[in-house]
Amino acid sequence: MKKKKLKEAIDDGYSQRDISRIFNKSQTTVRYWINKYELSTRKDPKSHLCEKCGEDDSNNFYGHQKSICKKCRNTEDLEKKRQYKQEAIDYLGGKCKVCGYDKCNQALEFHHLEMDEKSKEYESMKNWSFERKREELNKCILICCRCHREIHYLNPDIV
Repeated sequence: MKKKKLKEAIDDGYSQRDISRIFNKSQTTVRYWINKYELSTRKDPKSHLCEKCGEDDSNNFYGHQKSICKKCRNTEDLEKKRQYKQEAIDYLGGKCKVCGYDKCNQALEFHHLEMDEKSKEYESMKNWSFERKREELNKCILICCRCHREIHYLNPDIV
């Protein structure tokens, strides 16, 4: 087998099995020539390549996440958070209970009616099933940030 052709196939990402089919050779023969030419079909364990954007700088990956770079992972997480909030907003009616505001989801907040009923783990809601989220949302009303501030200002004992 020619080294140049074999290297091209490896660089294109083909496995030994794929190369054996392409060149109509046994996998043992392909492995022999790969070893003889000191090539390898295995990717360098230190190499990274983001499956979403193609990023390949190893400094831009989290230690345990090798297939998606930090930027794509953070974008993905942000989109999930927006989706979870949208589901919760839809569940509670989609607008401020006090004034009817519904223009920007970022301005809508969840106000617990009874603070002592508030789950101590509510900040990890993103990991909850929707059934469990619904139980917590049933203790809340959906209000805009302005009305929320007014409620807490007018009733400082709520905190």
